[in-house]
Amino acid sequence: MGMHSVPKWYLDAFAAPEEPGLVWQFDKKTLTFTESAISTAKILQQREFYDLDAERELYEKVEKPGNSVINKLRSHKAISGEDRAVLARYIATMLTRVNRHRTRKHELYPQVLTEVLSNFRADVRSAAFDKIIDQSIIERWLTEADLFEKKYQENPPPDIHGKIRNPFPSNQLINLVFSMRWRFLQADGPSYFITSDNPVFFFECWGLGSPESEFTFPLSHDLAICGYRSTVQRSEEWVKSQKLVREVNRRTAHAASRFVFYRKRVWWVAKIASKSNPELQRIYW
Repeated sequence: MGMHSVPKWYLDAFAAPEEPGLVWQFDKKTLTFTESAISTAKILQQREFYDLDAERELYEKVEKPGNSVINKLRSHKAISGEDRAVLARYIATMLTRVNRHRTRKHELYPQVLTEVLSNFRADVRSAAFDKIIDQSIIERWLTEADLFEKKYQENPPPDIHGKIRNPFPSNQLINLVFSMRWRFLQADGPSYFITSDNPVFFFECWGLGSPESEFTFPLSHDLAICGYRSTVQRSEEWVKSQKLVREVNRRTAHAASRFVFYRKRVWWVAKIASKSNPELQRIYW
């Protein structure tokens, strides 16, 4: 049995009531649905995706307490400030535990390595110009920098590889999620929320710390959370709107690395998941 990049417990909430534990999977790569609904136990899992200690910590410190808070929200119960902190950690971790996050780190690694070594070379040459360090040492350091870059340009060293595999978010990321205003979107049909292999959406051009920042995260087939930046306290935290359901679904489908999940096999899931450049709209409250 593999390790789930997205928890099975979370995925179960997107199954059809008449088919518990089963979801329909749409593949953005092949543009096809599975021939039948598939078990949430069999999707989004991979052997040795995490270290064993990391998997245990994910369950004990993130999933278990987070599930309790999500259950409160699914029952339409109010949550405390402590609950918000728990859910903020859960949401931030959902951003960093998935394959998409690892892929982005691998993509950025060569650029970061080049920038770090460029700065190092500039500092070394500055020291040489100021005659702070012996010239023979300067030449040795520059040669070692060239060899290091050649050796690790494609494959990160073990300590960097470990950081790329690390599924846990920084405190800064958790605080960014926590500090946003939250509203809860309800779906009562005809359309419900989808989810994916990368279920938390945010506009990457703005990140999570700018005034324009937003995130959306489906919590179940009939509930999603939206975070946004605002200095205005809203009294209405729970909202019903099929228009917003459709917008959240467009975001979730766009953010998916490959797989999108829904309670039924319906044409509109294939339509929104097949668009490579959808027109995503900001949500103005």
